[in-house]
Amino acid sequence: METANPALEPVCRGVSRLTFTAPYAGALEGDVNAYLVGDREGVLIDTGYPWAAGDVERRALWERLGRPRAVLLTHGHPDHVGGVAALAALGVPIYAHAAEAPVLAAAGLAGSWRELPGAAVDTAHGALAVLHTPGHTPGHCCFELAACGILFSGDLVLARGTTWIGPPFGDMRAYLDSLRQIAARPALAILASAHGPLDAAPERRATAVLEHRLQREQQVLAALASGPATATAVATAIYAAEVPQALMPFARMTALAHLDMLVSEGRALSAGEAPDGDPVFLLP
Repeated sequence: METANPALEPVCRGVSRLTFTAPYAGALEGDVNAYLVGDREGVLIDTGYPWAAGDVERRALWERLGRPRAVLLTHGHPDHVGGVAALAALGVPIYAHAAEAPVLAAAGLAGSWRELPGAAVDTAHGALAVLHTPGHTPGHCCFELAACGILFSGDLVLARGTTWIGPPFGDMRAYLDSLRQIAARPALAILASAHGPLDAAPERRATAVLEHRLQREQQVLAALASGPATATAVATAIYAAEVPQALMPFARMTALAHLDMLVSEGRALSAGEAPDGDPVFLLP
């Protein structure tokens, strides 16, 4: 069941979290977080899942909590933009990175948003630095509130587990570079990701996720060592023992993103398709 009236949960001075529960069964993540920087009429980061109850109740939520001054989107996947239509109808400006245009168009939101206005967005509690962190999507952004020592990391870095990367908009090389970007930033106190609990030390978590992805890369290469293999076979060899069957499509997309990166770097070759259309890869 969806959370019809999520409450504001304090994170630090001037920052609150709203957690929205998936309104349908089978969601990859059961909950998604949005963050409000400031009190009433603050800046909202992401808008949560779409609601089965519709935009009327979503508008009522913001009438109760206070209409945000602006919405900043980390990216355009449906679980992050479900409240965009309702807020736009209230006259709230919606901002995203220019490179996110195809993702937002796929979500039915072309024309509903504006390009982020620069490298930082002013709030009542200090400037929110805009960090372009592509990979999960082309225009994925993190937002850093140095005054509170907090990184709003969207789906780039999660407090638990890792995000999926894959077609049509994912890019593994860009994702790894974005993890390196966050790992190299000055230390912050709080990781506020789009899914799961709050965590500490965003730069350490980014380093851990980067190391995990590089280990997966070695597993992809090992899966090709015995000969040509489809993307599905590679994903099964790596993930089947640890990922529920329902999530294997996301594991396959992530394995495919690794394979595509290896081909682009000359460390693997594309070898056509299997009879079912599954792409085949092999080592040079």
